[in-house]
Amino acid sequence: MFNKNNVYFVLQKIIIFILIIIFFLVNNNLDFLMGYDAKYYLEISRYGYHNDSLYAFFPLYPILIKIFYYIFRSYLLSGLFISLFCSIVSYYIINKLVSDKNKLMIYIYCPIVIFLSVIYTESLFLMVTLLGYYFYKNKKLLYSSIFIGLGILTRNTGALLFVAVLVDYIYSCIKKGKFNLNKFLILFLVPVGIGCLYPLYLYFNTGNLLYFVDVQYSYWGRENLFFIFGFINDIKVFIRDNFSFFNFYLIVQNWFWVIYLLYLCKKMIKKDIMSFVYTVFSIIVFISSYRCLYKWTTIASVSLFRYVWGVYSIYLYSDILLDKNKVLTFFVRVTCLCNIILYFMGFFVA
Repeated sequence: MFNKNNVYFVLQKIIIFILIIIFFLVNNNLDFLMGYDAKYYLEISRYGYHNDSLYAFFPLYPILIKIFYYIFRSYLLSGLFISLFCSIVSYYIINKLVSDKNKLMIYIYCPIVIFLSVIYTESLFLMVTLLGYYFYKNKKLLYSSIFIGLGILTRNTGALLFVAVLVDYIYSCIKKGKFNLNKFLILFLVPVGIGCLYPLYLYFNTGNLLYFVDVQYSYWGRENLFFIFGFINDIKVFIRDNFSFFNFYLIVQNWFWVIYLLYLCKKMIKKDIMSFVYTVFSIIVFISSYRCLYKWTTIASVSLFRYVWGVYSIYLYSDILLDKNKVLTFFVRVTCLCNIILYFMGFFVA
């Protein structure tokens, strides 16, 4: 359907594509697209998990890049295609799920929009979790379970939707006074069977089912830290060690969107039991995962807002209508534009 939201969405993708072309013409390479986490996904696609630090990255995205490589004959084009395709499908699913089309603006102008179009897992993860949710709501439990399992294979936080759906189904059975064992087994065994493939792979290679957790700390400096202390550490780093306008921008952006998420949570938890469970677990994850300052010189909250905006619930439950809130509309769009520009300038905005 031809409408304002669709036009904005298409224009956004065209602009990012044009920027990629311009960068290529100026620099005669696309190396910037292989920076940060993207290079690790491409490395896994080419060579597999050939060193321990790579075990932090879940396998579905690299596997898909490898599969599409045989079509495009380029790992880079394969990754870009997957992210573009998944972002389009996500937009389509959100369009079908939300009654208020103004909520689509939250997706079109989300701060992580650049990561929905480059070689990152955001686009794939959002698509499979949205599909898992969509099929569950439409009572297609097998399809739902498959996509929830694929979500777990994309990121460990995919397990949040698995728990939420399972609790919601059990709760609905209690309300009806009727329990269907076959449906329960589908919702339980299929996601577990798919999601456990990577831990089993780790066990056979390292002897530790949860080795990806150890790697997150030992190689990537992730630690559990209550969000208040994370904020304090950000301020300390900014004032004492790494004073710059870029870090100031990151801190403002990270914490504004975390506060915004917490504000939305009071609406999310009232919708239904699945929303409540998913939101509670999401909050626990997002307020406790920070960079260990003993291992990294960057701010503690780096990547935090990207995790926050990579979950499906924001796009489905936001009651903030951007067209009616001019201040928020302006801030969201400016943030989106700034992040695209900074990424193309080589700054690690996430």
